[in-house]
Amino acid sequence: MSGCMKKYYWICVVLVLFAVQVHAADSVLRKGSGRSLKGEVISQNPNKVVVQTRLGIDEEVPVNEIKSIRFDIEPDSLVAARNKFVSRDYKEALNALSDADIDDIERALVRQDAEYLRACSTARLALGGIGSAGKAVKLVQQFLKDYPQSYHDYEANELMGDLAIALGRPERADAYYQKAEAPWPESKMRLALSRGRGFAAQKKHEKAIESYQKILDSSEQGTLAERYRLAATLAKASAMAEMGQGKEGVDQVKRVIRSAGRGDLEIHALAYNALGNCYRAMQQPKEAVLQYLHTDTLYFQDPVTHAEALGRLAQLWDQLNQPERATHVRKTLNARYPNSPWNQ
Repeated sequence: MSGCMKKYYWICVVLVLFAVQVHAADSVLRKGSGRSLKGEVISQNPNKVVVQTRLGIDEEVPVNEIKSIRFDIEPDSLVAARNKFVSRDYKEALNALSDADIDDIERALVRQDAEYLRACSTARLALGGIGSAGKAVKLVQQFLKDYPQSYHDYEANELMGDLAIALGRPERADAYYQKAEAPWPESKMRLALSRGRGFAAQKKHEKAIESYQKILDSSEQGTLAERYRLAATLAKASAMAEMGQGKEGVDQVKRVIRSAGRGDLEIHALAYNALGNCYRAMQQPKEAVLQYLHTDTLYFQDPVTHAEALGRLAQLWDQLNQPERATHVRKTLNARYPNSPWNQ
């Protein structure tokens, strides 16, 4: 090969390598990793996403390992919405999506993700008492109909169960939770917790306790599994109190409070609500008020637990012949969570 030909050959090689490096691609970000798998998402189902890498290798990514997927060509508004969604700013996620014409998105996978973000953000807001739960149900149902093989399928069915409880139809929730149970262990634990809440909402406290006990008996290890066990302990304590075992429930909740980190706002909110539930079931309204006030004043960050605390406080202030305090709490509840079931 002549010197000129060699030079031409290496120029071509460099250009090809450069083209491979700059060529845009889908990007699958895994949980717990700062690195993304790049390539083309060529298929999906509720259990896995298949990515064809730049080397032509098909790599399967289990859905429970996926933090987010960013697609090759997608509207800037979708990128902004996804970022807001990941940070749990569902209002801003919907605002960002309002700038996108979802129907004009040509690639089905990209349109699917936009539809899911819209449905899920609407549902999460509705579960927190903001926006219409009925509208959320329609959006999630439509998503499940349009994308039966979506990698969001399990999450969408779980949302339907949560919305059924929020709409006062807990008897419908379990069917969705059964569809939402994925093959990985953390899903089974989370769904057992949700199913227990559904049974508790129907006042089927024995069945609720059975569901919570499955979590407590699980041999699954890790931070997430431990959090599910703490939440199950608290929910079980509330159910036990409803069955006349309030003192045992109080003891269990206090153990959780002692063991939980001071900065764990979510567990503390669940714990003080559970403690309030125990004292309320034991006909100790003054002590119950003190517990719900912990959530209202210190651990109010989660809309669902905060709305529950406010709703219980309103009931208890009425019971304690404190109508002005009851009215004040109801005004706060209505202002912050206008569509919460605790407003009914």
